[in-house]
Amino acid sequence: MFQDRTGVLNRIFWVIIISLVVFTCGLQIHHLLAYWMKGRMAIKLHYDGYNVSDFPFPAITFCSDLQLQHLDKRKIGDDLFNKHFEDTVQLLCSPYETNYSGSIRFINSKVWQHVLSNHGVMCDQHINRVLWLRDKIELPCKYFQPMITSYGLCYSLNMIPFHLLFNNDYFHMLSFLDHPLAQIIRKKNLNTWNPEVGFKPDLTPFDTPWRVTGDSVNNRVSLHFKFKRNPGVNCPITGKGFVLIMHNPADAPISLQPTAYISGNRRVAVSSIISIWPTAPTIHAWSPKSRNCYFQHEKPLRYFKVYTENNCDIECRINNTIKRCGCSAYYHPRDYDIPICGSASYACMINTPGYSIFNEKFPDSIEDECDCMPACTEVRYEFKVVGMFKNWTNSDENDEMESSRLSLHFEKEAVISIEKTALISFNELLSNTGGILGLFLGCSIISIFEIIYFFVIRLLVDRWNSKKHQRNNNDFSISHKITHPTQ
Repeated sequence: MFQDRTGVLNRIFWVIIISLVVFTCGLQIHHLLAYWMKGRMAIKLHYDGYNVSDFPFPAITFCSDLQLQHLDKRKIGDDLFNKHFEDTVQLLCSPYETNYSGSIRFINSKVWQHVLSNHGVMCDQHINRVLWLRDKIELPCKYFQPMITSYGLCYSLNMIPFHLLFNNDYFHMLSFLDHPLAQIIRKKNLNTWNPEVGFKPDLTPFDTPWRVTGDSVNNRVSLHFKFKRNPGVNCPITGKGFVLIMHNPADAPISLQPTAYISGNRRVAVSSIISIWPTAPTIHAWSPKSRNCYFQHEKPLRYFKVYTENNCDIECRINNTIKRCGCSAYYHPRDYDIPICGSASYACMINTPGYSIFNEKFPDSIEDECDCMPACTEVRYEFKVVGMFKNWTNSDENDEMESSRLSLHFEKEAVISIEKTALISFNELLSNTGGILGLFLGCSIISIFEIIYFFVIRLLVDRWNSKKHQRNNNDFSISHKITHPTQ
């Protein structure tokens, strides 16, 4: 009796131990699998021999404080035209203001185009000379693409041509249509560079975006600026300089933060470092949410042909502004039937998506509405700025003019590749799972085949043998009855 009770207790004890071991093993595997399924990523540094010549030089966008000119020679129309004219001047000449006083909710697009066409300050009034490496660019302003940004009328050099960056019917909304452009920009049908695939093999040396070959003093880019000391009747009256925005050639500089400010008689040197952020092939099959990035074909944009996180953010803000204010900011691409926000709509426009520190209710995050994530292959530029005073004016020059110079170069010739990859690969998941099974249960690949054999194949074979034996017995019984009938 005592031995039977001891045997029962032993069996209960071992059942409890085995159950705990199996539960702990299953829990560890569950945690490991959940950790892998969350798509956690790590970054790896590679020195794969990339050189700055494999990537485009950053785009250079400058926006002058001097936005409009010859306002004393303005066209005088009816009261409505004059109000729209004044409202346009106010927005362009005071791009840093946050409070506008005006009654114009929507600006007439024809008046807007009239102001830009007849009073906009042209590129050649600012750019004196451009040196790319040691080559002097003849008629440099033919290679600057004009566009409207949050800083007003600006000019961009070394960008993807706007008609290849923006979708049809939208790019001209930001462009200065009367500005002459070089044929290499205006008639280009296909992009020669894409952040995801790089430069195309059939690229010619003069195709934009341009490149440099290294980080020496012979590989710098120089821009010489000129501007009037006294704007006079032009606008704005205060401010004599240029906002400089350096950026990826695939990014529209519509709302980017400035890199530097250039004032008169200054020399500004900007150095840049490139890094490329590719995505490992092992996670290409993951969903965009898991890898936290988009490939070009996964996130088509309405206004842009090239996906970047910056371009996606711009498009999202466009949609939110139109949705909440019924108009579009003057520096945003838009449809023909979408009006331009006037001064009366400016408060609504800049507060999109509606957040203010004085509001009691915190709104939903704009990131949830935008769903914008980085591109799966990014080329990132970092900049360092050094400014110094130097009087470029001499006695032979016009006393009404000042000069400034901008020098740009790469700080390092080598480019670091920062690859995004899975924190736990499938092979590591398999190895860790096998290690846990071996540690807790003593399992291996052979054990799996043994389980399949004993619980599947062996059971099927035993069942088949049992049926065969039973059938043979039935046949024997029938034959026995026939041979020995009952008397």
